[in-house]
Amino acid sequence: MAVVGLALSLGATCVAAQDCLEPTGRWPYGVATDVAVEGSVAILANGAAVQILDLGDPTAPVVLGEVRTSLMVDKVAIAGDRVYAATHAGLEIIDISTPESPLVVGELQLWKLVDAIEVIGDRVYLAGGDLDIVDVGTPSAPVVIGSWTELATVDVDLLGSYAVVSVPHGLRVLDVSSPSSPVVVGQLDLGSDHWVQVLDLTGNHAIVLGFQATVLEDGLSSDQFLSVDLTDPTQPVVVSVDLWGGDDIEIRDGLARVVDAQGLEIYDVNDPANPVHQGGFGYPSLYISFRSGVAAMSGHALVTREEHGLGVISVSDPSTPILVAELDAPGVTLGADRAGDLVVIAAVYRGLRFVDVGDPAHPVELGFFNVGTMFPNDVVIETDLAYATGHGGTGLAVIDIGNPIAPVAVASLLGMWGGEIIDVAGGLAYIVCLDPGLRIIDISAPAAPIQVGALDSQGASWDEMAVSAELGLVALIDQGNDTIATIVDIENPAAPTVVSTIDLGPGLGVAFSGRYLLFGDIPLRIFDMSDPAAPVEQSPYDPWGSPAYIGPVGVIGSVAYVQVTPAPPESFLVAVNMGDPRSPTNLGSSPLAGYGNRLSVSSNGVLVTYDPTGFESFSLCHDPIFADGFESGDPSAWSSSAP
Repeated sequence: MAVVGLALSLGATCVAAQDCLEPTGRWPYGVATDVAVEGSVAILANGAAVQILDLGDPTAPVVLGEVRTSLMVDKVAIAGDRVYAATHAGLEIIDISTPESPLVVGELQLWKLVDAIEVIGDRVYLAGGDLDIVDVGTPSAPVVIGSWTELATVDVDLLGSYAVVSVPHGLRVLDVSSPSSPVVVGQLDLGSDHWVQVLDLTGNHAIVLGFQATVLEDGLSSDQFLSVDLTDPTQPVVVSVDLWGGDDIEIRDGLARVVDAQGLEIYDVNDPANPVHQGGFGYPSLYISFRSGVAAMSGHALVTREEHGLGVISVSDPSTPILVAELDAPGVTLGADRAGDLVVIAAVYRGLRFVDVGDPAHPVELGFFNVGTMFPNDVVIETDLAYATGHGGTGLAVIDIGNPIAPVAVASLLGMWGGEIIDVAGGLAYIVCLDPGLRIIDISAPAAPIQVGALDSQGASWDEMAVSAELGLVALIDQGNDTIATIVDIENPAAPTVVSTIDLGPGLGVAFSGRYLLFGDIPLRIFDMSDPAAPVEQSPYDPWGSPAYIGPVGVIGSVAYVQVTPAPPESFLVAVNMGDPRSPTNLGSSPLAGYGNRLSVSSNGVLVTYDPTGFESFSLCHDPIFADGFESGDPSAWSSSAP
């Protein structure tokens, strides 16, 4: 892909684009958000990838093929040889006639989050805030042919020429025989204290899951499992109410499979007016999940559990569902670092995952390492050691990754809660914790890390950190209602001291560039830290040419790499020449596969991590200062790196 200077798009001032910021690799996997099944073929949404599975033997799922999507996949549906994937960007149509080599054959940009997808013939129904009806008769050119926007929709199912949709406090039945103008012909209003979530149809009844906010004496909400008679679609009638609930439902062969964060429940709905609970399967409490999905195949339920991938559960005996197989998903990527051809990912709830990027276009996972009781949030590599921090009983974990296929725990440090971010410099590890704030750990003897200093956050919630061992400073960002940067003197690690604070806008990201401090904001904010007690702001720099959200930020040499988000989730990686911080210029840009939550820069390139979908790597831009030796006339930004 050629790098295009931003001046060509939105008028930002750019130098000539150089051969840099080329995407070199992408590892798209993440949380398992949805699954669909037809016969023995299952479709799994795994981060920003769609995987085709053979479930001919349900106890041994086999991945036949996969295709990477533009952004994270929300929902999937399968109809014959086509898969319909609703991503953050829109609808992608995938030909799976050769399942080993699936191919995207059509795309439609919608830029909306989709909560439900249904396919009938050549029409795809997408519910998510509104209801869109898409004609896919020509797969290469899908087009929206109708919409219904009167109320927010969450789920949709089809009953002949009617679309049954869930809205916040009930149901609506739409006549979609003329898709360009859907008409409400029936409605069910349950009251403002009821919240309808998902539904599925069995015959002429809808089984609806939701909750009532004030049904219990203590004021807590109560789950509800409603059966609604749609024999007359113009007059929906509730025929039974039970105190059951869940996140998703699918019915097959008279059995409703219902999932929530705890597991799977089975209900006999052969008589929809009198559903009967049959049995359930509970996941271990360690299997924390915020969203579950379910699909039904003969005798089985396919359950997605975000961080924990796909579970295949036999319901042949509905009273005793049994887990017969699992397919792994890497989970949420919160942080990552790279050394040579190895990328180490901090996957919350899933430990550390090791990915070989020797062939950048085809990253390969080598394995993962369970970091004891820690749910890792961030990781840094230093020589052959990985330093990880996170939530749980272990505040800092030190792991030998000399052999990444068989990593070995070296040490752990207890007593820190809620490790969010870690950086390593000069034999010290700096960790931002929810309690008490900044911790400074001596790691000169990695097998025996010792806390040497701490700074209470005084109620601030520090979200980002930059460390400059050369300046003896740490910069911390609190992303509260009013973003505040706290500048900390660490010359004496045993007694870190706040020397100044800076008021910022709503951006995210911080990095040092020589004696200058860069903040992601609207636009990029630049401060001279010659006197840390009195930072001097330089002229702000707008790398986009119009207001855009900026952050995270990373620096190597005299080049800063910033994420620019003009309209989420559309984001770009921009390289900025900081050779003269008083007059920055753009070097080039490249689109990103979503909104990144962390950005790591090293001599290996730029690594952007995406919260639910892995990482993407890019080549570096050459350093303009070192290219000509002294172009800015001000060597302070790079003198510490000069021979």
